[in-house]
Amino acid sequence: GAWRCTDSPYDRWFHNLATGGDPYAAASPDAVAGGMLFYGKAGCASCHAGPLQTDQDYYAIGVPQIGPGKGDGSDGHDDFGRERVTGNPADRYKFRTPSLRQVAQTGPWGHDGAFDTLEGMVRHHLDAVASLNAYDSSQALLPSRPDLGAIDFIAHDDPVRRQAIADAVELAPVALSEREIGQLMDFLHALTDPAAHDLRDDIPESVPGGDPLAD
Repeated sequence: GAWRCTDSPYDRWFHNLATGGDPYAAASPDAVAGGMLFYGKAGCASCHAGPLQTDQDYYAIGVPQIGPGKGDGSDGHDDFGRERVTGNPADRYKFRTPSLRQVAQTGPWGHDGAFDTLEGMVRHHLDAVASLNAYDSSQALLPSRPDLGAIDFIAHDDPVRRQAIADAVELAPVALSEREIGQLMDFLHALTDPAAHDLRDDIPESVPGGDPLAD
């Protein structure tokens, strides 16, 4: 049905593997190699598990904190993540593992949209602490408002808060070559169902009450 998006090259690849078919008939050799990295050396599947590529659990991966915050901390400009729900300080800066279905189309990336490219988000995973400290805030896609602009980077620009986020990181660094990063990117793009590229035909002409959706 509409919006289900389960006919990606990834789905066809797994179907062919399960039925004895040729996986290279469903995805490019680099995408297949990227899948092997995803489920192997790169360690992605330790959290991005199952058919939706998420274990639905919470982890601290050191994504730069941007935006006005959620009211946490001494000045309200922090976002303590899962701790806000559990009240457990051990859950500070942990956020839910997102599904990777259609991930190439769902930017900006990170729980707060800190990365404006999927590759930037992937590279962050390879050395989260270094990425956090080297973050280029010019990539942040935020509303252009002077009042928000004055507070959007208060947390990130504070070395004490940034160190606290770094100290909470649970990801071990992973060494991948540039070729392997490219293959991993090909795999992530293979998670997109081509049917999702244009969903305009699924827009109804009217709402349930009969009124037109738009004039």
